[in-house]
Amino acid sequence: MKKLRLIAVAFLCATSLCVSATAQTPVELPQPLPEELRATTEQIATLLDAMRIKDQMNTVLELMPIIVQQQMQQQREVLNSRQLTPEQEERVNNFLRQQIEKSMDLYPIDEIIADAGTVYQKYISREHADVLIEFYKTPAAQHLIYVQPAMVQEYLPLVLSRMETRVKTFADDTAREARELLEELSEK
Repeated sequence: MKKLRLIAVAFLCATSLCVSATAQTPVELPQPLPEELRATTEQIATLLDAMRIKDQMNTVLELMPIIVQQQMQQQREVLNSRQLTPEQEERVNNFLRQQIEKSMDLYPIDEIIADAGTVYQKYISREHADVLIEFYKTPAAQHLIYVQPAMVQEYLPLVLSRMETRVKTFADDTAREARELLEELSEK
């Protein structure tokens, strides 16, 4: 659950950063700007406010129990194969709910935003900060910000489910291929 929460927060931050990015990945990552070109702390705070980062993160965190519940539904088959009694299943569900609640306070949103601001400031110039602030105040950007949590809620379980299936298949294939290699090497 902690991992799921961190993935969701990371996904939200990444999508917020990449709203206007292209599908191409740069060969070389950009370097931090020289201090004298960087946006001011005030500009970054205004930008993050215009992006409604705090609201977005609060919304994502409110969605986390729903996402975790969806994941728990997928795990019901595993629980049922162990034939838990209704009381045992209720205890497991209570435990999971408690862990979700505890995980919500591991990395407070204000700290996440402060850390994000420090990083944003390294890569966003004063000039670009002003342009981005104006962009994020537009109706189109505000609409994107508004619908983003719903998109994350729909998209994240899909991605996690597909990743889980593909990682399992990959791990099984790798284990099989490793066994075959070891058998082949032992025959020589």
